[in-house]
Amino acid sequence: MAEQRIMPAYEAIDGRHGAAYATIKGKRYLLFQLTNFETKTEKNNIELQRLGTTIGGNLSSGIKLGWEAEMYYNTDIFRALTLDYIKTGKETYFDLQITNDDPNSSAGRHTVILRDCKLNNITMALLNVDNQVLKEKIDGTCEDIDAPELFKVLKGMED
Repeated sequence: MAEQRIMPAYEAIDGRHGAAYATIKGKRYLLFQLTNFETKTEKNNIELQRLGTTIGGNLSSGIKLGWEAEMYYNTDIFRALTLDYIKTGKETYFDLQITNDDPNSSAGRHTVILRDCKLNNITMALLNVDNQVLKEKIDGTCEDIDAPELFKVLKGMED
């Protein structure tokens, strides 16, 4: 029996090492107020009944790209987009770039660029006497995604 390989602890990615940027109307902003960011994909499936089996099949028929973030409540760059939409009806699309870059892991850098993002939810004003530091959650969708940098395969993963 082959010996079980165990991932070294230093290979786990430290979520504090990285950067996030938004490109809005040609201007690039460092989003250093982010405390959490996640991009999710959701496949649309069609369930198929098939001859010869009682097990339903699943056929992919598209995908939805979404993102959500939590950040310190100290910038209005996204609120300005919502205000513009409220006043003019014009939606502003933007790009988000998220990079993981933990120097301790041999996995290397990982970068994803979300293209043509739009906001779905944002807090317009916030007060909270129980919190010394205010945070807000925002989320949205995007139309495309690129991954110019992918993690390397870690030593020991391949046979």
